[in-house]
Amino acid sequence: NEIVYNGALDDNGNPITGNAARSRHRGVEASLTAHAGRALELRGAFQWSADRFGEYREYVDSTTTVNYSGNRIAGFPGVSGRVAAAYRVGRGRVELAVEHAGRQYLDNTQDERKDPTARSAPGYVAKTIAPWTVANAALAYRVARFLGSESTEVTFRVSNLFDRRYETAGYVDYPAPSYAPTPVWIPAATRSYFVGLRASL
Repeated sequence: NEIVYNGALDDNGNPITGNAARSRHRGVEASLTAHAGRALELRGAFQWSADRFGEYREYVDSTTTVNYSGNRIAGFPGVSGRVAAAYRVGRGRVELAVEHAGRQYLDNTQDERKDPTARSAPGYVAKTIAPWTVANAALAYRVARFLGSESTEVTFRVSNLFDRRYETAGYVDYPAPSYAPTPVWIPAATRSYFVGLRASL
């Protein structure tokens, strides 16, 4: 994937904001659906990707650049996937799903890949989002001819079934007065409950 690059300076020597000169996105996606009889349904989806900068130099000032070439692009997990099993009994249906996402990086340094001494400094905090796995569950029941509808389904869902603490996103901030790079994580919701009603007229 090749995109336009504006990594240059203006007439006053200030960096011009622009895109990376070159990035490469390679990956594989797969999905499947299988049935075991009429009651059990299995579904799955998997994604693997290698998202890296081919060439990317960021201008800090008129004389200083940071070279991100070869690093993984921030915010892209290397692997992710979801598997689910649904079982029907009469008008009822129960479903259990498991989702997974691999490690992500909070900025384009790939956790200071090119500066290992920074990682060994006292108090250093890794600029990554740890891999996570979470389970979700749902219970549904279908009622015919309810309140004038042809079919009505009531669904009760539980997200993050085991109340896992994890993060799904984040970034690196540079707060005053030190302006030192500080990781910031955005946590996922804890265990959550949802009730839904779907009617076909």
